[in-house]
Amino acid sequence: HKLLHITGAILFFGNMIVGPVWVSYAIFSKDKKIIGFSFHLLRVTDVFLTIFGFDLLILNGLSLSSVFGGLKNQPWILYSVIAIFVMWVLSFPVIYIQEKLYESFEKNGTDSSDFKKFLKLWAIFGTIVTIPPSIALYLMVVKNG
Repeated sequence: HKLLHITGAILFFGNMIVGPVWVSYAIFSKDKKIIGFSFHLLRVTDVFLTIFGFDLLILNGLSLSSVFGGLKNQPWILYSVIAIFVMWVLSFPVIYIQEKLYESFEKNGTDSSDFKKFLKLWAIFGTIVTIPPSIALYLMVVKNG
């Protein structure tokens, strides 16, 4: 379970960090083919890396929690579960904004005010949504026990 938990964390956090980096690079390139490909790749990796990594992370993390006494005996586990739930709730607006960003790009390219608006919102809310799982990661690393 520990190996699967760590693998899930790497997939989940890795894609959460790398995805916006390659989208930013693509947008700065101003090449519509590269931007379109980066959006396609982001969609694919969100499904196959972020969601799969998240599932591995959560399911194996909850299995491992019993080693540390469960949710009742280790507050850091409970706080981590709460942080992940908050992230899950916050991810809905990010997914909506991301889809609007894709639509705006396909309809108008990168020069439209809609594209720029959704890109800015995606950057802001995408950054916010990374805070709760980062807190959970911190709590897991510095735990007592």
